[in-house]
Amino acid sequence: MDDLEPKLTRHGYTVQALAEWFAAKPADNRVFLSGRLDAACTR
Repeated sequence: MDDLEPKLTRHGYTVQALAEWFAAKPADNRVFLSGRLDAACTR
């Protein structure tokens, strides 16, 4: 409940909306929000 993804969702930021804003795939956003994104992908 205290992770970043649930906090953003409670404030109205869905994974799909974030993917649209950042021009990224929803799956990539989920991995990023969970803190497991590869360092090369963060660039």
